[in-house]
Amino acid sequence: MFKESRKLMLGVTIVHQFCHLGSFSFLSGGSVVSQDVQKYTMVAGERVELRGLNLVGLTRRGFSTAEIRNLKAAYRKIFMRADANVGSFEDRLAEVVFLCFALLLSGSHDL
Repeated sequence: MFKESRKLMLGVTIVHQFCHLGSFSFLSGGSVVSQDVQKYTMVAGERVELRGLNLVGLTRRGFSTAEIRNLKAAYRKIFMRADANVGSFEDRLAEVVFLCFALLLSGSHDL
């Protein structure tokens, strides 16, 4: 069974008509969304900002501890720049490919 469409939007949330809301995303109340919301993330604010992973939603949907740990690592690599010596976005994204394979190989979800 496909479970790709699970999203949570709280009250008074405005979403532009061409924005894509990723699976398992969480949109805080009073948010104005004018850009795509990535899978597994939480956004909030009048002009939404990425706030982190939707850890509660992932746990409630049965994601394993290992899967959540891998998603956290991927999130950090892609969205959080620890220092100025971090490579380009493409370099960071290439590192995440290995984490994606780990998630695929875990095979415990029918996404």
